[in-house]
Amino acid sequence: MTTQLTTLPNAKQWLNVDPGNLNADVLLTRLITAASAWIEAYLGRTIGINSYSQAFNGRGSGAQTLVLPQYPITTVTAVSVDGVPVTYSPGLLTSGFDYDQYCVYLAGYEFTKGLRNVSVSWQAGYSSVPFDIEQACIHLIASRFRERDRIDETSKNIQGMVVSFRITDLPPAVASMLQPYRRVMPV
Repeated sequence: MTTQLTTLPNAKQWLNVDPGNLNADVLLTRLITAASAWIEAYLGRTIGINSYSQAFNGRGSGAQTLVLPQYPITTVTAVSVDGVPVTYSPGLLTSGFDYDQYCVYLAGYEFTKGLRNVSVSWQAGYSSVPFDIEQACIHLIASRFRERDRIDETSKNIQGMVVSFRITDLPPAVASMLQPYRRVMPV
């Protein structure tokens, strides 16, 4: 489920749209939903807190660390390897698993080599949208809102002056704000 990455009042404020202008509400609400979904797809992950359950291939060779694809991890509820449940062991003081915001760690076990033989259930995401992601969403909304009157135009002659428009899927400022949040999985 897509997280709404900003609010209608915040988008209207940035666009300098009168808060009482209800005509813009339907369009801006649609743009908020579309921009939020586009950003999450671009990032390769969900921003809000969600539950996940996934099977992974064990790497073998004594592997005791597993990077999870959705983060920041808020809680890990279950880990099993080859169908054997692994117990939670905070700080790995005894055999079991522990985790940080990116990884699950094992002590006394390993992620044995196999196809989809490691199962993990966890929750991950942000309890509130990070400010820079929200601002990137607002910026993308503003770009789409303003270009709706000039779709597919690269330039326009206005009173003898040629005005050029940038045609891009993602404004450079938005790409810069989102870059730290893009999912990158190690090989």
